[in-house]
Amino acid sequence: MSKIVEFKMVKGVTVETEGEKWIKKSLEVTVQMPEKHTDEEVHQSLIHAEYILDNWLGQPEEEAAKIPRLDIGELNELSWKKRNKEPAKPSEFAWLFGPGSRDGTEEGAAELVKAIQATKDGKLILGDMEYSLAKDDTFVQRKPHRQEK
Repeated sequence: MSKIVEFKMVKGVTVETEGEKWIKKSLEVTVQMPEKHTDEEVHQSLIHAEYILDNWLGQPEEEAAKIPRLDIGELNELSWKKRNKEPAKPSEFAWLFGPGSRDGTEEGAAELVKAIQATKDGKLILGDMEYSLAKDDTFVQRKPHRQEK
């Protein structure tokens, strides 16, 4: 049996705005699977990709324009730390220094901070992780996010 190593998902929406003007928008996301993965992980990745696209397409134009485009792969490359300051794996709870820390936001995380600040509730969900600011914006934290069924 062949394994899926990458998939693309495209979704679009057409909405009517004031003055009977129609706006079309579509998004495409490409997901690369890790070298060793299960069919269940492929299924979960499909669900997460669709969730991300649905959330983005459902946002009003003005709100979507405020949120920077982020690459989950690049976010995973940041120097995330566990509670004990050891390097964290991409799927673990982790933290970085945020804008309220002594030295400011860690290098490479500025766009993530802007995206978190642009959300209504201060929580940004990308893929299977939830990102937020903690302790008076001293830390950027991420934690696994489970979708409600």
